[in-house]
Amino acid sequence: MPSPMIRTGRQDIYNTLVASTSEEDDEEETGDIPSEFVFDYQYELFSLGLVVGFLNNTPDDLTVTDDKGQDILRIGTLSESNEHRQSVEFLHQLAKMELSLEVPDDVDEVDEWLSSRAWEHVLEYADEGITEIESDIEVQEDFDFLRTITEMDSDAWQERLEVALADHI
Repeated sequence: MPSPMIRTGRQDIYNTLVASTSEEDDEEETGDIPSEFVFDYQYELFSLGLVVGFLNNTPDDLTVTDDKGQDILRIGTLSESNEHRQSVEFLHQLAKMELSLEVPDDVDEVDEWLSSRAWEHVLEYADEGITEIESDIEVQEDFDFLRTITEMDSDAWQERLEVALADHI
């Protein structure tokens, strides 16, 4: 099974906040990223959006939709040591553990089916998170990375993990 594809239904936000769609884009020609962009690559915004979205939402808060028409990157193309890949894969596993789904009788590969359903939630968490990031930028008229990270303190993680792993602890 190929690795999951990072996708979005909010390409408008990516176009505003991200300098390029891949590592091979204009950076090679110019040597630097224009200062008006907050992120160098789409997968960077995706991973931060996923963290923000996961911390601030639960599966019950989400509506899984089919509006993820814009492919960004297959997660498996990033190095296994890439921090963004590691965070995305970690949150994918948490989403998989958190979901309480009844597997249909006609499903042969249960783990693959559950991974697929969890990936749909990962995409929703990320879109929710980047929407929150965009809203914060509009209010503050700048991206306050320190404030964003500070809001993701250990207490916030502990509370969210207790909810996510309630059936496993």
